[in-house]
Amino acid sequence: MALETGTYISDLVSTNPVSGDPKSQGDDHIRLLKSTIKATFPNVNAAVTPTDEELNFVDGVTSNIQTQLDLKAPLASPVLTGVPEAPTAPDGTNNTQIATTAFVVATSLTSSLPGQAGNDGKVIMTNGVTADWSDTLDLDIIVPAVGTRIATTTGTETLTDKTATDLILADDADPTKKANFVLSGVTAGQNRSLTVEDRNTLVMTPGWVYLSTVTASTSATVDIETTLNSTYKQYVIVLEDVVQASSGVDLWMRFKIAGAYHSGASDYSWSYTGTESTVVTNFDIADSQAVILENMSQGAARPISGMIVISNPASTTANKRAMWDLLYWRSTTTNRPARIMGQVCDLSSTGAVTGVRIMASSGTITSGTFKLFGIRGA
Repeated sequence: MALETGTYISDLVSTNPVSGDPKSQGDDHIRLLKSTIKATFPNVNAAVTPTDEELNFVDGVTSNIQTQLDLKAPLASPVLTGVPEAPTAPDGTNNTQIATTAFVVATSLTSSLPGQAGNDGKVIMTNGVTADWSDTLDLDIIVPAVGTRIATTTGTETLTDKTATDLILADDADPTKKANFVLSGVTAGQNRSLTVEDRNTLVMTPGWVYLSTVTASTSATVDIETTLNSTYKQYVIVLEDVVQASSGVDLWMRFKIAGAYHSGASDYSWSYTGTESTVVTNFDIADSQAVILENMSQGAARPISGMIVISNPASTTANKRAMWDLLYWRSTTTNRPARIMGQVCDLSSTGAVTGVRIMASSGTITSGTFKLFGIRGA
């Protein structure tokens, strides 16, 4: 029969030549075998040594094997992408194997960190470059959360250059017993010192509470008004080194009621008694002011000192009253200090007193301070 045609080995007919083919066609068959073998293996120019099993390893390959190998990570410094996974080592493992996130979480949250002997009670501290175990907390770096404690209730805490805001002291046995430090009475920008004397001290409500100061400076009147109200039942005005501009004048006092200082001809009834070389007395049952001192000497060497007490100034049911105890020099005597104790009543009104005016009968008050205190009741 006729010789088949073909280019590659797969084109050959395995049943050719048949037994009836002439021998003269044998050379054609041999040439066909050579041409298909060479066309099928055009790049084979040496011995091919793989076994059939080894050649079968490429069975099923669908793309360039080298391209596929190039996509694999190298053993040295591989750069992995996606979500690579690895076996999770048991807790406490300490070698060079890869640690998974599951191992890190299990180890960091375990009740006992492995391999930390000698670090009992310590915390890990870092300065931003290195980290180490520490048995102290630097509060310049770690700021305690609001409302948390920075020391145990039984420990001793030393605060240096620290500001305690809204400081509250609580009784150790009964925390419901508390004391607040309130600094609302301190002027803005001021730093007041609290000094504990070297003796046992009972912290309690003070009898006298400082309220305000008025300083005279060639003043025709000195008005003490801050703060005279219903906070206290008794108020005290303390006179310190008060000097008048003229000699031989009197010192007067008036009440401020309903927004005005009373100066009616019959508003006040007053009297005083005192001593110098003899007993001194004076009174008036209908006057436009209370005369609390008479015939004062002039000069810084002979100032006035003492106190004036105003009783229940906020009451609206009783006429307003005051009393005084003052030390001064009389201009009608020579080197004789006088002590005067007196009292006054405002007859014109039962309204609340909101101010007290001190003035000389003529001239001015050169200098001196008038400090107002409130006296707490029970």
